[in-house]
Amino acid sequence: MASSKSISNYPEQVLSYHDSVLYASDVALIEQSNWLNDHCILFWFQVLEYDEQVWLDNESPGQGSQQYKTVDILFLQPASAFMIQFLSANELLIGTED
Repeated sequence: MASSKSISNYPEQVLSYHDSVLYASDVALIEQSNWLNDHCILFWFQVLEYDEQVWLDNESPGQGSQQYKTVDILFLQPASAFMIQFLSANELLIGTED
């Protein structure tokens, strides 16, 4: 007999943004000032990449003069960065020209 999982067995999804999903346990890490996991890091990378604007404060704090600057940035997803550490130099260079 196949076991069926109830919806309550799945983690509570708090936010979805492009390719990233934050769960209640991820938000708890942020609120408690703990180390961030891959979900938190990917979420922030997605915000920076897809919002296309990086908040800059050109004045000293408290003067209220901020501006936006558009930048082109490509972030490497945490899972990809983790995988790269296990590749040899030859595997990393596949597809590159001399």
